[in-house]
Amino acid sequence: MIKLFIARLKLTFMEECRNIEGYTILIMNGLATINRVPVRYKEAVLANLGMLGLNGDGKPIKEQSKKTQAEV
Repeated sequence: MIKLFIARLKLTFMEECRNIEGYTILIMNGLATINRVPVRYKEAVLANLGMLGLNGDGKPIKEQSKKTQAEV
């Protein structure tokens, strides 16, 4: 009984990961935006996109100018 529960839990986790990766890839390729992603995946998808330097529309994140102490 416990083995079945653990197996189902692993399967569910694997499906979640595939969905997150799938939505990330769709957004990267311009086939979707973050608005199309279900609420339960949005945070993880945005985190993946952020690591890739992309926003929720798949566009590059604009780097904000970093002010050094000399400029302040």
